[in-house]
Amino acid sequence: MDKPKAVEVKDIIVSQINTMKKDHAPADIDEYGFDMLDSKYVYSFGLPDNIHGETINKVVILINEISQQPNIYGSDLPSEELATIQVQFFYPTMFSLSYYDDVEKPIMNALIQDGWRRTLGGGHDRDPDTKQIYTTYHIIKSVNY
Repeated sequence: MDKPKAVEVKDIIVSQINTMKKDHAPADIDEYGFDMLDSKYVYSFGLPDNIHGETINKVVILINEISQQPNIYGSDLPSEELATIQVQFFYPTMFSLSYYDDVEKPIMNALIQDGWRRTLGGGHDRDPDTKQIYTTYHIIKSVNY
């Protein structure tokens, strides 16, 4: 049985974060803020109760499945679906990297290389309660039966 699409996306993001950290010298990781990017804080299907991004000083990434919609039919049966996944980035209040260039763009590029397409999202907003900057992307991929 195939793993859920949210878990598939999580695995790609975790791998990309580990690659991004390997590509920077240890001094750069601390000096430029890459220490705030940690693959341990990538979750699918909800956050644990003890995770509060504004207090852990890490980027938290949450992946959820939005829908699987039939796309192509043959003999009145679906033969392909479009899977839609939501990827949310929650940033620490004192974040020194570029949200898009240093975090979101490399992760989105890794997902695109795996066949996912970005459909919408990328605007940033501030949560009024936690004061965190966050953004939400939707990505899609064709799933054949």
